[in-house]
Amino acid sequence: MWLIFKGKICIARNDTEASQCTLGGFPEYVVNVSTAAQVQLAVNFARNLNIRLVIKNTGHEYGVPNSLPTPYQVVTSNGRFLTATEYAQSDLFWTLRGGGGGTFDVVTSVIVKAFPDTDATLSTFILGNSTDGTQLVSREDFFKAVRVLWKSFPAYTDAKTYSFFFIFNTGGQLTLDMKAFYASGHTRESFDNLTKPFFDTVEDLGIPFQKPKNTTYYHSFFPSYWGAWGKTPFPLGTATSLFGNRLLPKSLWSTESNFEAPWNTIVAHVEAGRHFGIYHQAPGKKQNVDNAVSSAWRNAQSFFIASSPVFAVDASAEVIGEANRVLNEYILQPWSNIAPASIGSGSYLNEATVDEPNWKENFYGEQYSRLLITVISHSLTYLQALYRGLEGPTQVGDALEGDIWVQILSLGLFGKFTDWARRKVLKV
Repeated sequence: MWLIFKGKICIARNDTEASQCTLGGFPEYVVNVSTAAQVQLAVNFARNLNIRLVIKNTGHEYGVPNSLPTPYQVVTSNGRFLTATEYAQSDLFWTLRGGGGGTFDVVTSVIVKAFPDTDATLSTFILGNSTDGTQLVSREDFFKAVRVLWKSFPAYTDAKTYSFFFIFNTGGQLTLDMKAFYASGHTRESFDNLTKPFFDTVEDLGIPFQKPKNTTYYHSFFPSYWGAWGKTPFPLGTATSLFGNRLLPKSLWSTESNFEAPWNTIVAHVEAGRHFGIYHQAPGKKQNVDNAVSSAWRNAQSFFIASSPVFAVDASAEVIGEANRVLNEYILQPWSNIAPASIGSGSYLNEATVDEPNWKENFYGEQYSRLLITVISHSLTYLQALYRGLEGPTQVGDALEGDIWVQILSLGLFGKFTDWARRKVLKV
């Protein structure tokens, strides 16, 4: 729903009857499917007529929960209906778990591992100047409190909790808005013990709550989840900013010297008038799960999302381009310098900038090469698509097509490709 990448179409919730609306990046026609057979017909129709096929999908496809699916039923790009498990079509199974399901095939059904219900404690609050203006927060005190919170991330993730909060700088007024501090399996007492150093610091510094701390214990998971997110008014998308992110590895918290660089970057980032959303989160289990999820997720201690300067809905391409440059050069690049892919960092593809440099390493980590092999060996359709693009030169490593060409040679698939090309071009 991020409207810029849909061609800046009309926003769905607005009254657009009298507007000049276009389809933007949406297709002219769609197929509403309800059975695997209908999916096969649609895929075969698009392939045989050389029509681009886009799978309308929702949700997050590249994260750690991809460890939970077991069997997949899929329609492949050549129209076959398959069941992929750890033992049958295992390369496809590995790829679908974190490599982006809709990139490879159409998933028609999946069985997902479930867990016993659990209790949880949820806390929300906002720190900053009091709403009546009688209590003001100094820059020094604000950052002292945030530093304690940031430094506590390893203890918080070890306790199997996560949080999501924003830091804002609005005309010099600093605010921390905790949307959800979520502690699965914790009582109110254990949560208070865990977070005591942070809240003691807030009290000692006299930092007021714009929104009072509200900590609630739930006996069951779903009510706690609904309490955290069900009533949160998040927008469907926007046409007035661009966004990007970074996964920050545990090693940045391992020593005092490692800690200082990211902390100083946070301070500089906020003082420059920029805001961002921060999570403390890490995989709950240390198990070595073999799937296509980027290794950066396995190393993560924190994840943050940042946005470009805001621009008008009707901004020109030049204005949007400048916002994109600021996002990539001045907001995201300092974090890439501190946390490069070489130390186990990366970016989460679902909420990343489309201009992510070194996207193979940052999006996929060490899984990229195996994903590429699966793309090639899984279906000749990809080779056919490559052949249609060979009229223009490609450089090895500069584009996916270049990488595929190298892998065709290294995997011994050249004969398979040339056999198809001879039949296609020479009609033999």
